[in-house]
Amino acid sequence: MPTAKENLIVALDTPELEQAIKWSKQLSGKVAAVKLGLEFFVANGPEAIAAIKDQGVEIFLDLKFHDIPNTTKEAVKQSLNLGVKFLTIHISGGREMLEWSANLAKDSNAMILGVSILTSMNQPQFNELGFLGEIKDQVLKFAKLAEDSGLQGMVCSPLEVKLLKENGLKLKLITPGIRFDSDDKGDQKRIMTPKMALISGSDYLVMGRSITKAGSSILERVEYFDSSLVS
Repeated sequence: MPTAKENLIVALDTPELEQAIKWSKQLSGKVAAVKLGLEFFVANGPEAIAAIKDQGVEIFLDLKFHDIPNTTKEAVKQSLNLGVKFLTIHISGGREMLEWSANLAKDSNAMILGVSILTSMNQPQFNELGFLGEIKDQVLKFAKLAEDSGLQGMVCSPLEVKLLKENGLKLKLITPGIRFDSDDKGDQKRIMTPKMALISGSDYLVMGRSITKAGSSILERVEYFDSSLVS
């Protein structure tokens, strides 16, 4: 049976280092990883990653690099030196950027994750950017490019997971946009419950405010995650 320890990545959506350390200490051994994003990284710098890692958790560094290949390669290299488990880059940066990044990760224990279409984006917003067709079709194209470029995993909404599995993609699929039935959707548009996302084929589920800011203790919410999978 899936568990939080194996499948849950908790997004520590805070710029406060002390709060992130407190949460990480509580989550050590309880979840697959903690996710640190741009807000935290800009506020605290790379040294803070070591402080979080010292709490006994794996790090998902979610900086979503998207630049010319050489710049991205150097940024990926520096990030891998921090000892992170997961690192994100935008698939829309193109094949060369993806291949260079994937090659850097070959000699490490890290997994480079290609970001497809943000889960905060709905169909009208997607088309407004000039993309034709449906989001799911573009996610499938991105997935094929990511896998062909040597990436090991991809970030997508849980709504696209079944399609990717049906098309034979071997990428590990990491899905934000996960909410309990009772949760507010927040800024996420394409969402699913933990149980349904895992049934669809998600490998890791990313949850933030549903775990850290739900009015009860963070460990109680992790336990609730586990219980929601069997209810």
